Amino acid sequence: MDTLTPDHYALIEILQAAPDEVLLAILQRVFADRTLTGTDVPIVQSHFFLGSATRLYEQMPDGTLAWEPWEIHAIAYPDFATYNETYNTQVDPAWVGPDYGFCQFAICRTCGTQLYCNLKQGICPICNTSVYLT
Repeated sequence: MDTLTPDHYALIEILQAAPDEVLLAILQRVFADRTLTGTDVPIVQSHFFLGSATRLYEQMPDGTLAWEPWEIHAIAYPDFATYNETYNTQVDPAWVGPDYGFCQFAICRTCGTQLYCNLKQGICPICNTSVYLT
């Protein structure tokens, strides 16, 4: 039984048409206070985040082709506060950065999560640490 309404399907079409950076900006706001059902107890923490999974089809040493294991990365949120402090300016949070894709990479120094971002200064969506990506 489909629980989605026509409004839900319209929203899906809008989100599918959005560029990656706009989708990230939308989901950052959606996921801000969302947790997994049943994790509202004092001994559990959870939250949703956007991630990516990538793997390569590579030639193995024996000459055969095979899929490598999946690499999982969280997508870091743009860190507008750090941009504002560093460059003494007011960056508009509606600005989502240049469309270079999620080409910036880092490993969060606090939680060890591998991250991608479309900007050099991001916020780890797992532990909320400001991270410089290269």
